[in-house]
Amino acid sequence: MVVIAALAASLIEAFVIRPHHLKDCVPSLRAGHESRLRPAFDRGFEAFRKGVGGAADAAIRWHHRMLGLVLAVLLGSVGFVAGGRIGAAAMPDIDGQRAVTLEANVDARQANA
Repeated sequence: MVVIAALAASLIEAFVIRPHHLKDCVPSLRAGHESRLRPAFDRGFEAFRKGVGGAADAAIRWHHRMLGLVLAVLLGSVGFVAGGRIGAAAMPDIDGQRAVTLEANVDARQANA
């Protein structure tokens, strides 16, 4: 739910709030002129929206198959981790927790030359 709320807030900001603030920065947008790229972007976005909508409709129509697919992926993922094919560490070491030793052989005569 948190991800959906964050995505919704981001989309509202991207499509409602930000364009309103940016229109004052570009003089041609103040006069109401549209970009040449806008119609192409709108067509592509509409095609993307229809594709996602179609996929969502299919998932709803075949909800039992989708549930089976999700459970199969979950079972396979747990099986890979339990079988050792994919390593998992509950608390992995981060870079700051590792000790680093640095050694250098420096000749004093070469350093002064």
